Amino acid sequence: MLSGLGQVLEFMYTAKLTLSSQNVEDVSAVATFLQMQEIVNACTAYQTLAVSSSETSANDSATCKYIPND
Repeated sequence: MLSGLGQVLEFMYTAKLTLSSQNVEDVSAVATFLQMQEIVNACTAYQTLAVSSSETSANDSATCKYIPND
């Protein structure tokens, strides 16, 4: 859970979110608890892509940059 909290804190300060198969569930849990829907949505999208991709391995990760809608 600590890695999830660290990723959420990084996102809060930098708008950068790094997801991997190792941290996506923890990040999603922390974001759900803190009611940060943008991160929950990113985690859901990452998990959906990981499941649908036949090339996914344990070392794959994705970095997302949040761009707010103006």
